[in-house]
Amino acid sequence: MDENHTEQAGELRYACHLLESAIDELNHSGLQDPGALLLLRTAAIAPYMDVGTRARAVQAGGPAPALAPRVSDAELPGSATPGPAPVRLQQPRSHGAAT
Repeated sequence: MDENHTEQAGELRYACHLLESAIDELNHSGLQDPGALLLLRTAAIAPYMDVGTRARAVQAGGPAPALAPRVSDAELPGSATPGPAPVRLQQPRSHGAAT
């Protein structure tokens, strides 16, 4: 494994840690902000998939579809809607582009 790949993997693991910490803090604070939870949970899917921890990606993104009805479309950017999350979790992630 080269140095760049190792550094990138470390950054992705750190991103996962930060996202999970934010989710935990929001859950334990008693604040009811489904929009923030939805954004954090959908944001956590890609880094977990990138480091190869599909089960953690499923766990992080799992509650997102249940949160979606509690969030107005105006609160979210288009890329944060949970619609593609279940499809993405079912498909293997490619680490290189085919030419």
